[in-house]
Amino acid sequence: MKLYRVFLLFFFSGILFVGVVSDTSADFERDGPYEAVADAYRFGGNENRLHVSLYARASSTVWGKNGYLEIELEVHNKWFYRRIRTSVDGYAFYWASNNLQFEENSADASAYASGLRTNGTSCSAYAYDDVLVMPDPDPPPPTYPEPAGISPVDPDDTPSPGETHEYRLVTHEAYSSVDWYVKAPWDTSERGSHIETDSGDSTSFEATFSYTFPSGAMHTGGFLITAVITRLADLSQYEETYTATVSLE
Repeated sequence: MKLYRVFLLFFFSGILFVGVVSDTSADFERDGPYEAVADAYRFGGNENRLHVSLYARASSTVWGKNGYLEIELEVHNKWFYRRIRTSVDGYAFYWASNNLQFEENSADASAYASGLRTNGTSCSAYAYDDVLVMPDPDPPPPTYPEPAGISPVDPDDTPSPGETHEYRLVTHEAYSSVDWYVKAPWDTSERGSHIETDSGDSTSFEATFSYTFPSGAMHTGGFLITAVITRLADLSQYEETYTATVSLE
């Protein structure tokens, strides 16, 4: 029967600047005279690639008989290091460690110790710890050759009453939604009439909007187009505006 199993936590500086990439716990187990420890973690490097540290230890006390100790360090899809010591009687101790720079593969360390007590009962201890494959580096921030804001799709846009014109919004961060409003010159409300809502996702940095201006010679002047943008990241809001000047020419 296993006597106890605990996890020892270690914290290392220089690991947070690239985000959480692996468990940083050492696995420890003891059963009677046999003990096993395994520890695998990543630590500080650069270029968004952390180093890998592997450690494993197996041992027995003077009360161990007819047992063996096994150590294994493995980097998946690259190489492994393994050594087994058999015919353990009494005290024995074995360990292995390795540090790897700029390692992108997953890796693990394991230790196994098994045998008999002096009274003849069997016992064993096993410890295992691993790190996952490094995530891809963060992509560079997108660049935007165009300024954010609203502009006519047709750069020579000259709207007249009764005509339909299209406008384009450019944002420099992804949006969850865009609400479009148009305020006519005679409208006294804050934003005018709500026309439509466009939904977005993590790839949404543009939106287009078509509007038919009221017909009739009296419907001229500056029409204020407002886009209320809801950011995808935190659902906060901001506005972009554009004034379309409607004339009879």
